[in-house]
Amino acid sequence: MELRLSLCQIIDNFLDSEYHQLIHDVMIGSSFPWFYQPGVAREDKRDEFYFIHSFLEEGEFSLFFELIHDLVYKIDPDELVRVKANLYPRTEQIVEHDWHKDYKESHKAAIYYINSNDGYTQIGDQRVESVANRLVIFDGGIDHHSTTCSDEHVRVNIGINWKKAYESSKL
Repeated sequence: MELRLSLCQIIDNFLDSEYHQLIHDVMIGSSFPWFYQPGVAREDKRDEFYFIHSFLEEGEFSLFFELIHDLVYKIDPDELVRVKANLYPRTEQIVEHDWHKDYKESHKAAIYYINSNDGYTQIGDQRVESVANRLVIFDGGIDHHSTTCSDEHVRVNIGINWKKAYESSKL
């Protein structure tokens, strides 16, 4: 099912269920490398933390990029800038993180949700619920924020950023 909202496009069941389950099992399994990050949208917020895995950062690919290669290229990005997985540990009550833009320069953004939970992504005035195998695509210039979840052990998603074909500015 595809929903078009004013700020974003939501596509449910983005991947076939077997491929989604493979990504889920690897990323939420005990052998996937996650790295601690202080703060979520701002490093100075020491009471907030999360874990990341950089599939693509500054031109360097993770050994695990092959796992999500087909997911990323199904989106058909013009020029990839960053692909980063986020793991937010459960909190007693949902914590909303700070508003932010991933980059100042013009770009597109997508978030792919690995597991269903009561957390969400707020994109402008639109709330996108965390539903497994859901993809949301939006203009990266829109302020957005993530949250924790309170009903599962973790909230896991993959953020993808790419340059627009018609933009020549460097990210």
